Amino acid sequence: MVSPEAVWQRLGVPLLMAGVDLFHGVAGRAGACRSGADAPAAIHVHSMPRRIYAALVLSLSVASCASTQYSNCNRGENRAVLDTLYFGTAKSQGVVAADEWTRFLEEIVTPRFPRGLTVLQGLGQWRGTGGSITRESTYILQLVHADDTSSEKSVAEIVAAYKTAYQQEAVLRVRTNACSSL
Repeated sequence: MVSPEAVWQRLGVPLLMAGVDLFHGVAGRAGACRSGADAPAAIHVHSMPRRIYAALVLSLSVASCASTQYSNCNRGENRAVLDTLYFGTAKSQGVVAADEWTRFLEEIVTPRFPRGLTVLQGLGQWRGTGGSITRESTYILQLVHADDTSSEKSVAEIVAAYKTAYQQEAVLRVRTNACSSL
């Protein structure tokens, strides 16, 4: 059986064009999609059938990238963003205590997201810029919110406030498109 990559090579179409691997997404980021200035350049193939075929494949690739930005929400659901933030608790002198975390939620997080939030506790590890692995208790904060600049600004403020207040090198953020309903 011939692989799709081999078929493309026989047609003379390069597999990696303008940073886009037609089978795996943006180079270096499997499955990722880019738009705007990072969008792939046009495919230049020398024969008309190849051009048409390549344009069709590129069109489908771009369309599939656009469709992954949001899934179709069901009736009664709204498009939303689910942000999951991971706050490590290890500090240079001790750990972030439960009362410090509660105060942080009350003073920093809740005013920015008063409609609700979820907090989980976990154990995690990560490698900092110094190269050593840190194992620590972690507070996991989940926020469901609109995909707008105000919410984005609020999340960035929360992350910055925690890093400053508790001497943290980083706060991990995982941003996911979602559908929500109450």
